[in-house]
Amino acid sequence: MLRNIYVLCFLPFSRSAGRKCYRTFETLAGVQRKLDLSVRLLIESKWRDKVQKLLSPNADDSSQKTYVLAMFPYPSGRLHMGHLRVYTVADVLARYYRSRNHTVIFPMGWDAFGLPAENAAIDRSILPSVWTSDNINSMREQLTRDMLLSLDWTRELSTCDPSYYKWTQWLFIKLYKAGLAYRRLAIVNWDPVDQTVLANELVDAEGKSWRSGAVVMKRVMRQWYFRTLAYSKSLVEGLKEIEGNHWREVIQMQRGWLGPVDGVTLEFDLLFDAEDSVDFQGERLAVYTQQPGLAAGEAVSYIAVGSQHILWNPRFRQSIDRRGPNGSRKLVLTNFEPLDSGSPTYTFSRKLAVMSASQCAPWPEKLSIRAKSLLSDRLIPVVYDPSLLSPVAYETIIHLGVPDLDDHHKEVSDFLDLPPPPTRVEMVSTAAEKNATFIRSNVAPQFSGLTVEEANELAIKLLQGRDYRLYACSEHRKDWLVSRQRYWATPIPLIHCSNCGTVPVPESDLPVLLPPLEKAFKRGAVPLRENENWLNTTCPQCYFSHKIK
Repeated sequence: MLRNIYVLCFLPFSRSAGRKCYRTFETLAGVQRKLDLSVRLLIESKWRDKVQKLLSPNADDSSQKTYVLAMFPYPSGRLHMGHLRVYTVADVLARYYRSRNHTVIFPMGWDAFGLPAENAAIDRSILPSVWTSDNINSMREQLTRDMLLSLDWTRELSTCDPSYYKWTQWLFIKLYKAGLAYRRLAIVNWDPVDQTVLANELVDAEGKSWRSGAVVMKRVMRQWYFRTLAYSKSLVEGLKEIEGNHWREVIQMQRGWLGPVDGVTLEFDLLFDAEDSVDFQGERLAVYTQQPGLAAGEAVSYIAVGSQHILWNPRFRQSIDRRGPNGSRKLVLTNFEPLDSGSPTYTFSRKLAVMSASQCAPWPEKLSIRAKSLLSDRLIPVVYDPSLLSPVAYETIIHLGVPDLDDHHKEVSDFLDLPPPPTRVEMVSTAAEKNATFIRSNVAPQFSGLTVEEANELAIKLLQGRDYRLYACSEHRKDWLVSRQRYWATPIPLIHCSNCGTVPVPESDLPVLLPPLEKAFKRGAVPLRENENWLNTTCPQCYFSHKIK
């Protein structure tokens, strides 16, 4: 391959002959009839060693420093023309700044963990570590000998190296202790072929995985998340710092992805029945609202979830006799069509009839879950409301039930015979405003006498920065899911102890090593489940030996 180092000089020297001949720097006899592959390789072999001696002429005494970084490649295959383009451009920049007397850092690394490398290894019946190592060696040879990039190989890194992922585990523990990494129930996109969770962006319009082509299924799993949503406002504000002619399309895309920061998310601690309390320890319910003052001021009677929500699950339904006084029998107005063509009882149109719950369409019901109030110990019922349907398949709607402000909320509250909230909200006409909404409360005196707008401001003041109970965000964004159910990845450095709950691995014990495998495995297998030596550990707090879940 001829790069800018190998400059050819084309000199026509026989005009009268009616044809053009060419002279090159490598031509001693004067005429080279054809520059074929063998000749090009000969030229490269002669100049390669000389060029390599000139690859890193950094000016160490320069006060100007430049960092050139091209995205690290995935060593799940071989280099292609896309790699050639990206790294050539980066190399040109590095050489340019060196020529300007800059000290340049131009490193190379390998994004070695991940699904593509594991799948490629499975398809070839070899270990992911072997496949990845072979690809790294091959790519390094191409980048150095064939492309002659001026990379600083003393700074080479690989994400599957324990000396590297020790620090990703260290960062995860820091995020966990700061409340920025958490585990939560979720309905996830499950790829039955790749046996892993997929982001919504990895599912096409036909509901198939863009990588494997399999029809994506929905599963209920506890997943690890990074709390990116709490930084929505600062991320949107940060885009203003780079506004202008540069990156306009990228900024517009980012602004659309973040969405308008027009409300807040409230996070309620959930309390489950005794049989579920251990499995769902630390579970929270995130609720988007534009009126946080109603929740903080104790004006909420219930929290309602729809049929698309994870909590609408048979595991969390109560027995029929505990779903409310109307849980087993319901008074309904039949439609024009009979509900059961085989039964003569309901053949008349528009007739009142008392029917069993199993025959009726879905009705609201109380779940075996309660939410702890944000500023007190009051427990708020969590109920199912079938009217809460989202037009977007992967979104869910959650409502804060305020009977004083919404007729439907009052109907649900009355139907389930829920106690009224301790704080009442009433409309009052004042001289300044025709219809002002005031809060009257004995249990939350700091909110009593405030308008809803004033209560919202007070709630933000009291809750913002308090263990991520309240943060400004967009209604349609979600936190970043980071769980993956595969072998070839960084182990999450947390122990699930039956006595202490989730416990971080002590920093002095990092890294938590990914155990090596003795033989290749098939697609869908989970090798770590079979590794008893790796699963059995000791809790660093209670020193209880047990098997990790």
